[in-house]
Amino acid sequence: MRRFEGKVALVTAAGQGIGQAVVRRVAAEGGAVVVTDLREDAAATLAEEVGAEYALGLKVDVTSRADVDAAVAAAKAGQIAMSQNYAARYGPLGVRF
Repeated sequence: MRRFEGKVALVTAAGQGIGQAVVRRVAAEGGAVVVTDLREDAAATLAEEVGAEYALGLKVDVTSRADVDAAVAAAKAGQIAMSQNYAARYGPLGVRF
């Protein structure tokens, strides 16, 4: 079953863990993926590895409006089916999403 065929997923913090697993699943099921992470090398490497018809790795800091806008613009090349945020910022009050 290729349930994500013709759709685009924008996944933050995709360089490892849950974000990486989501990218792999969406690509395996025919979806295009915008892979984002603070570590540009991790995002680019995963985008190449998944072998999706359309996969793009971008360095994105989710606290930067310009970075997020650029990622959304890249994802809009197709129909955005999902956006998964696994990025968080740690501060004096704990984790902030």
